[in-house]
This record gives sequence, C-alpha cells and structure tokens, in this order.
Amino acid sequence: MLITLAGRLVQFALLFVNIKVMTSLLVPTQYGLMSLYLAINLFFGFVFVNPVGTYINRHLRLWQGEGLLYSKFRLFLPYWAFLAIACFVGLIVARAAGLLFEDESLWALFICSLLVLSSTLFNTLVPSLNLLGHDKSFVILTVVTSALGLALSSLFVMVFEANAGNWLAGLVFSQLLGTCLSFAFYKRLGLKSTTSQAEPVIQVLSKSVLPYAWPVLLYTLLIWSSFQAYRFVIEEYFSLLELGLVVAGYSVAIQIIAATEQIANTWFLPRFYAECDSPNPAVRSQATAKYVCSMATPVILALFAVLTGADLLIKIMLGAAYQDTKIYLLLGVLIEAFRVVANATGLRFHQSRQTSRLVWPAFFALLLIIALAAIQDLTLVSIMVSMITGAIFLLVLMFDKSLLLNVFTAGARQFKVFPAALLVLVFLGLVVLKPYLEFQFYSALWVVLWALVGASYLRSVLKQVKQQ
Repeated sequence: MLITLAGRLVQFALLFVNIKVMTSLLVPTQYGLMSLYLAINLFFGFVFVNPVGTYINRHLRLWQGEGLLYSKFRLFLPYWAFLAIACFVGLIVARAAGLLFEDESLWALFICSLLVLSSTLFNTLVPSLNLLGHDKSFVILTVVTSALGLALSSLFVMVFEANAGNWLAGLVFSQLLGTCLSFAFYKRLGLKSTTSQAEPVIQVLSKSVLPYAWPVLLYTLLIWSSFQAYRFVIEEYFSLLELGLVVAGYSVAIQIIAATEQIANTWFLPRFYAECDSPNPAVRSQATAKYVCSMATPVILALFAVLTGADLLIKIMLGAAYQDTKIYLLLGVLIEAFRVVANATGLRFHQSRQTSRLVWPAFFALLLIIALAAIQDLTLVSIMVSMITGAIFLLVLMFDKSLLLNVFTAGARQFKVFPAALLVLVFLGLVVLKPYLEFQFYSALWVVLWALVGASYLRSVLKQVKQQ
C-alpha cells in the first residue's frame, strides 16, 4: 500500500515537472500546435477507444476467471492499429485540403498517428493491472513510463528542434516501451492463456461490444466536442499563440485534477467494479454513490487548492512566457472538477449496462455550450465560461432522485474524516492574516491547508483499504 502511494505521489510530481519543462522548452505557438495534436489523439481515444475500453474494464474479471484475458487483449490489436492508420490518412487528407497542419511535416503527422496506437495500448493494458488488483505493478510501470517520456521528449527537442512533433515522439517511444513491459508483467502474473478459441475481432465488435459500446461512443464524441473542440475554435478565430496560452493555463488545472483522479482511482475504481458484481444487492445498489463520494471529495479539495493558490501554481508550473494565464487556470479547474464528478456519476449507467442513457445528458450539455457561446461576444473567457456552465449542467442531468439521496448518505460518512472545527479556525485565521502577508506566501498557506486536509482524507482511505 505504501509503495503504491509513494509511486502515485512520484507520478504527481512528474506531472508538475513535465508541464514546467514543456513550457520552458516550447514557445506558445508550438505549445498551441501540440494541443491540437493532443486534441486529435483524444478524439480517437474518446470516440473509438474509450467505448471499447469501458467494455474491457467491465469484463476484465470475467475474462481473468475464464483464462481468456491475454487472448482477448490480442483480439483488439487489429482494431487499434486500424485507428492509427485511419488517423494518419485523415491528417494527410486534411493537410492536402488546407484544412489543418498545412506547414507541418509528414514526420509530425506520423508521430501524431502513432500516438493514437501507443496511448491506446498503454492506457488499456497498464490500468488493467490496477483493476485486477496488481496495483504495485501498475504504479511502477506508470512512473517509469512517465519519467522516460519526459526525458526522451526533453532530449529530442534539445538535440533536434524544439517543436511539437519531437516532443510527442518522446512520449510515443516511452508508451510503446511501457506497453511491452506490461506484456511481460501479464506473462509473469500467469494471466497468459493457452486457449486459441477467441472469436474474430469483427464478430466480437458486432455481437458483444457494439450494443454496449455504441452509446458510449456517442457520449464520448459529445464530451470531446464539449471540452476539447474549443482548441480548434480558438485556432480558427484567434491564433496559435493565444491557443498556447489558454491551453497552458488550462493544462495546469487538467494535470492537477487528473493526478487527483488517478490517485483516487488507484483504490476506488477497482472497488467500484468489484461491488458492481457483488452477490449482495445492497452492496450493488450503493456502489455508484460510494464511488461518486469517494471521487468528489479529493477533487473538491484539489479545486479549492487551485482556486486559492493559483498565482503560486502558475509561477511554479509554467515557463516565463506563460505567466499571464491565471484566468485560464481558474476557469479550467472549474470545468475539470465538474466534468470529472459528472463522469464518475455516469458510471451508474455502466454498472447497469444502460449506457444509452449517457447520451442525452451529454447532448443537452453540448447544446447549452454552443448556445451560450453563440449569444455572447466570442472571447477566450466567454468560451470557457460556456464550458463551465455545460459541465455543471451535465453533472445535474447525470443524477436522479435515488442516486442523489444515496450520495448524501454516503457523503455524510465521508466528510466525518475532517476535523471541521479546526478547519474553520484555520480558515478564519488566514482571512484575518491576509492584509499582513505577501500574496504568494498567502497562497502558499492555502495550498498547505488543503494539502493537510487531503492528507487527513487520504489517511482515512488507506485505513479503510487496510481493513478490507
């Protein structure tokens, strides 16, 4: 347990270092260009990989019990390779038509396409180790791959040219190595099956995966359109320079919320999937509510830490050319916090295998974002405010009365871990001291406060895990 926690904290620190090094080595225009490449990668990941990935996550334990895990993974390889090829062809066509990346080399387009394959393989195989209970192997692979990716990306942009393609090349090579190592872990863990009676991939996709996954595909397409497509809007109506600045500030929020989500999911996601298949109906009925509360608590703490320590975080995490991005950090962390909790709430439809019910909340949230953006003057801030409103609306639509009551019940137990009276006293003390402190020092005190509260919560989580 302590190894897992230490590994997750190292991974958290690497995320900080990664964005600092990236914004120090890449100018804002190249950072903006890289954000477009990553948006394309997320498009394929969200729309074509995530639906299949949720199907895989939901059936991992079943396949492990049947001895089919290794052969099932191999079954999806042709599909994932096809997506990378489709991405490369699409980028070449877009470049030839003058729609995107007119001045970019074929090397950069190839790396972007290869990233689709490497990130799919890595983000499917490695997290599966955690879901199967091998959290130490998962953390070790994740940390090693993150550190190697940062080192290779930095090396490539310093030795060759400081551009988006070379930075992503380091990420691709590290993920491919991490994927190869994960296969070795699976073999060592005895999860390789000798059976060869797996169905053809087309048959599996049509018979088993498609009915479960197509609504998830629509949902993730809508989510991508709501929270990633803004990059192309900014590039079209503003500039790559402004896109780079917006994404830099937003990325600090994304990294912090994502790191919080990943650390929490190390313990909470495997427990959620285990409780989904519990023979006890009471355990199954409470699974989603417990998961939502378990995820919301650390995300809220991270949100408060960012809101109160924004100036300090900008100075620490971003390069000199990106210091004027505080407003994008503040707006971005609100978007991410509501989006992550909404996504956690949506897992109730995965639990019941009613994934088609995900589509309408995402559709109406996207519709609201478009409507709000259309009726306002199109500015960088108005775009992000529209996204915040859409994320809140998505979260509201994900709830029903029964789940809301269960969440309140579970939440009452979760928040008992905090020494509330002490927290109020510290809060009042910081308010009183504000006129007498330098602003960055004041921000640092707030970050320390929320870190201490988070440590208190984490201690209670580890205690629960140890008891189980």
